[in-house]
Amino acid sequence: MTPVGSGRRRGLTLVEVVVGLLVLQVGLLAALGVVLVAERTMTRARTLEATAWRASALRDSLGAVDSITGGGDTTASVGAFWLPTTGGFVIVVEGRDVPPFRLTGARAGW
Repeated sequence: MTPVGSGRRRGLTLVEVVVGLLVLQVGLLAALGVVLVAERTMTRARTLEATAWRASALRDSLGAVDSITGGGDTTASVGAFWLPTTGGFVIVVEGRDVPPFRLTGARAGW
């Protein structure tokens, strides 16, 4: 057993505990920030994927017909409209939080 005033410390001081908790809190907040950014990025990626699939499906559908008139279509997260052009068509597709993009195609038999 060590005498009380022998100079050996046992345990942690209150300042050390508070500093340790602050470091832990900063680390947890940083991890939460990374999770939030990743979730936002995944949501945008899913919307972009749905937009690309919708544009591809429209191009395939419109390319298979001989006569195209202008039109539009909206699903839960993706909006699209198309216009006939000389010898083909233009599709503009946009999704929530995704910039719109254009896709061109040719009609069947051209």
